[in-house]
Amino acid sequence: MSAAQQPTRSEAPDKKVFLWVAAATALLVIGFIAWLHFRFGGDQVTIAVDDIGEAVAAFAAALCCVLAARRYKGRQRLGWALLSASAATWGVGEVVWSVYEVGLGIDVPYPSAADVGFLGAIPLTVAGILCFFSTARGTSTRLRLWLDAAIVFLALFFVAWTLGLRTVYLDPDHSFLEKVIDLAYPIGDIIIGTILLLAIRRARVELHGRLLLLLGGLAAISIADSAFAY
Repeated sequence: MSAAQQPTRSEAPDKKVFLWVAAATALLVIGFIAWLHFRFGGDQVTIAVDDIGEAVAAFAAALCCVLAARRYKGRQRLGWALLSASAATWGVGEVVWSVYEVGLGIDVPYPSAADVGFLGAIPLTVAGILCFFSTARGTSTRLRLWLDAAIVFLALFFVAWTLGLRTVYLDPDHSFLEKVIDLAYPIGDIIIGTILLLAIRRARVELHGRLLLLLGGLAAISIADSAFAY
């Protein structure tokens, strides 16, 4: 391995920290899923673990994005800061949800104040990802970027529409406002996924790994939102 290929003193510890944190996170996720599946302690305890655990995860993500923002300058710092705000906003929505289910012991009304936090996280995420775009030069390049975005969005939308969004929209038991909110979650995730796919293509090479991790996480959120809406 040449000197240029060897990790620097700062990169090597960072990779070790990442691997340890990734392993610990994987164990926590496995334990969390097992708890929800086997319902240790009964329904009420499981609901508390579910709601509070999701809020803690959101605020932990916000903290990680803050730490990432401190390592960068300019647009990249702004991007991580916006992603931190997005995670924190989602966490606030989950706290409101937990107050209803855990604190008051009642079903969460729909729509509720929690939806404000959940949906408010979407534009912050979009703005954050856009900060990782490299500047498009020339009219033809910008036009091609918009065309690529339209193609990816429409493809993802029609797949989601076929797999269940159509059923959600045509549900006669939901009011118009409920249908709008039902569709806002998966459509917001599709928009985020579209922008993130394009951002990976246009971001600097050293950011590809981080953006791929974000894509994986947001894909999981998108599947969860679509399943919840369905």
